[in-house]
Amino acid sequence: MVFQMGHKFSKGGKIKHGLTNSRIYRIWHLMKDRCNNKNNPNYKHYGGRGIKYNKEWIEFIPFYNWAINNGYNDNLTIERIDVNGNYEPDNCTWIPFFEQHGNTRRNKLFKAIRLSDNYEEIYRNQQDFYRKWNIGSGGNISSCLKGKIKSCWGWRFEYL
Repeated sequence: MVFQMGHKFSKGGKIKHGLTNSRIYRIWHLMKDRCNNKNNPNYKHYGGRGIKYNKEWIEFIPFYNWAINNGYNDNLTIERIDVNGNYEPDNCTWIPFFEQHGNTRRNKLFKAIRLSDNYEEIYRNQQDFYRKWNIGSGGNISSCLKGKIKSCWGWRFEYL
């Protein structure tokens, strides 16, 4: 349901949307808090780095309408496409949590080189490699990247 003018209003003039306890409302609220609240433990990674949000998203309803029109569902989480960019319509999308979990600044890009033909691919996290090649996760890529072993599963791995 997309909210439009004509909905019920509270005494303070804000739209009564009935979504204050919803997951999407918490996502919106936490997004703003990470960007604005210096006491938020994640502020240093967001507002402290200059990450802001779209000025229209200061109110919940514009954010809600964008989210619903752009694929939001309760199994997804908001993702900034450019990790250094702001929360805004052109830089945000909805992805499964397991994907976002692998998209952290802690991850370093690495190259996977197939030994049989020197085919190369770039990955930003080990989970992407495991998923693409249908290999159960394990510590082998980390061991290769740390120089403890030379190769695994017919691949060599090196940081960029």
